[in-house]
Amino acid sequence: MAQELTTSFIVELFEEAISTDKKLPPAYKKGYSHMKFDVKHEATEHAAWDKREMRVAASSKEIARYEFILFNINPLLSKTERKLMWSRALRVPYHYLGKKMKMHRHTVKEKYIETIIYIKYLIAYDKKLLDKFDKIK
Repeated sequence: MAQELTTSFIVELFEEAISTDKKLPPAYKKGYSHMKFDVKHEATEHAAWDKREMRVAASSKEIARYEFILFNINPLLSKTERKLMWSRALRVPYHYLGKKMKMHRHTVKEKYIETIIYIKYLIAYDKKLLDKFDKIK
C-alpha cells in the first residue's frame, strides 16, 4: 500500500470530489442541449464579445476517486453523516452546520471526527473497499 489510509487523506478525498464535481460537464435537459443560457444580449454588447474562462476537465483518476466516494462510501453512511461530510468538504463552518442540524457546534465537530474515523475503519476492514481504494490512489 503506497498511500497510507489516514483521516486527512479521507478529508482530502471528499474535498477533491467536490472540485471534480465542478469540473464535470453540466447535465442537459432534453431539448435544451443546444441552448446557451449564459449569453446575454444587450445594446452595449453590439459587435463585442467576452472571452470565457478556460475550463479544465477532470482527469480519469479524479473521476475514479469521485465515483469511489459517491457509489461506495455514500451508501454506507446515514443521511446526517453524508450531509456533514459533504458540507465540511465545502468548508461550511461548524456553527452554521450546528444551526441547520439543531446541535451545538462542538457536537457537530465530534460527529464529523467520528464519521471520518468510521469511514476509515469501513475501508480498512472491508476487503472489496480496500482493493478499490488501492486502485484509486
